[in-house]
Amino acid sequence: MQKRPKTTSKYSYTYLPIKVPDDFPVFVSDIARQGDRPITYLHSHDHPELGLCLKGSGIFVVDSKVLRFSEGDAIFISPKEMHLAQSTPGTVSEWIWIYFNSEKLLLQTFKSHELSGTGRLSGENFSNIPDRKKFPLLQQYLGEFIRTCKEKKKFWKEKAASFLCLIIADFHNSMK
Repeated sequence: MQKRPKTTSKYSYTYLPIKVPDDFPVFVSDIARQGDRPITYLHSHDHPELGLCLKGSGIFVVDSKVLRFSEGDAIFISPKEMHLAQSTPGTVSEWIWIYFNSEKLLLQTFKSHELSGTGRLSGENFSNIPDRKKFPLLQQYLGEFIRTCKEKKKFWKEKAASFLCLIIADFHNSMK
């Protein structure tokens, strides 16, 4: 069990482990629905988390940041960051979540420590949700990555790793 991070947050905290397969260390969720219940706790995972908002809007609390999201937004959350979403009152948002082992997947595939080192993608200077105007292809990359992982056609692992490289590169480039 991971130790609780030191925080002065008004929220309680829980750790939710996510298992990724050993042969291709990626887990892509089915559609997850997020309600409008007020945020009373935050959680973290043992792997980086990517999300694509398919429907709805609301806020994401990521550590001390409060970020607005809407349909089409992508989010990256480091394993270091405590987080939770809340949909706009009276609505439900829909998300696809992706968890992955960046060192096993990106470092082995692309031999880039800077790219696979996702720990830098966190903290106050990282917005977690890049401006779609500055990264117009990010939603498309995520959609193709999800489709590739779900369909599992010939060379799907290579294709998925390539899309993940493009996705993580955009998040690195979104740093302030």
